[in-house]
Formats: sequence, structure tokens, C-alpha cells
Amino acid sequence: MAEHKVRYAHPAQGLFILIVIHTVLVIITAIVGGVISDRIGERKTASDRAKDLGIINIAIVGPAAVAGALSAALVSLGGYPTLFAATAIVAAAGSVLVWRIKSVP
Repeated sequence: MAEHKVRYAHPAQGLFILIVIHTVLVIITAIVGGVISDRIGERKTASDRAKDLGIINIAIVGPAAVAGALSAALVSLGGYPTLFAATAIVAAAGSVLVWRIKSVP
């Protein structure tokens, strides 16, 4: 297997910067999304909030729980290009699967 070198002088610092940028953008997106949701009035009733929170939690934590093992296997099989290709395929498949969802009952 070919050895890949990181071409960034300080990879740990670069990762930290990316994490901070990601966190800031997630916070901004949540705030803007909340404001938009409040203005268009598309919120569900209070009785659905707990169930929805549980579903969202499973949707976030479930894939993250298995991602480490799967990504380690993919990297060991074909390196990071294989991991990135698999990530792109899964993202595209997820986009196709939710494309037609217009609303939730």
C-alpha cells in the first residue's frame, strides 16, 4: 500500500480550525433555521417534540456509532480515497432517498 503524506505543516492545528469553523456554521444554521421556522409557522405540536427529538437523536448517533469501524476498514482496504468515495456514495444515496419527502404527517 502506498504511503500518503499529509501536506499540511500542522495537521492537528488544521483539524482544530476546521472543527471550529464547522461548529460556528452549525450554530449559525440552527439560529437562522429556527428564525425561519418561527416566521413560517411550520412547527409541530408540543406532543410530537419528544418523539421527534428521539428520532433525530437516533439518526445522528446511530451512524456515528458505526462510522469509526467502517471508516477504519475502508481506509485499511483502499486508503483515504476509498473512504472519501464511500462517503460521497452514501451522501448521494441519502439525498436520493429523502428527495421526495415533502412533509411528515
